[in-house]
Amino acid sequence: MSIEIPQALRIEHEELHHFLVRAANESGELAQAAQLVARLLEPHVRKEEAFALPPLGLLRPLARGDAEPGMTEVFAYTDWLKAHLKDMIAEHHAITAAIERLLAAARAADRPEYLEFAEKLLNHARLEEEVLYPAAILVGEFLRMKLPRMRAAELRIGR
Repeated sequence: MSIEIPQALRIEHEELHHFLVRAANESGELAQAAQLVARLLEPHVRKEEAFALPPLGLLRPLARGDAEPGMTEVFAYTDWLKAHLKDMIAEHHAITAAIERLLAAARAADRPEYLEFAEKLLNHARLEEEVLYPAAILVGEFLRMKLPRMRAAELRIGR
């Protein structure tokens, strides 16, 4: 079974990346602050896209009741995320501090587009911590509960 990041999240990550590259190509403190955010964000996003976001691709079928044994592949993702959740949150703290520097630089340069971008980036980090990471973990927990019951029901029917 293919477990993939929902398209909406992939697009949002791409948009944030492109705007950050644009900010990093500015000059002065604004560019330096954006470059710091990019340096911290890049390895973090790689982990998110490798482990934290793919389980969310199962939310739609699971909400429809379409749980199937092939979905157990998601356990590798959700187990990793559970084991590294504190690290991911700690990385967010470091990234947030860098974004705060970007906010200050955007204010000082009177660049409202970068101010708005930095605020959007802060909100995205909150969204991940408050909604996306917990939802990804719950996908695994739900399947652990649901699939053994499905197998038991199949065995009863097969008798």
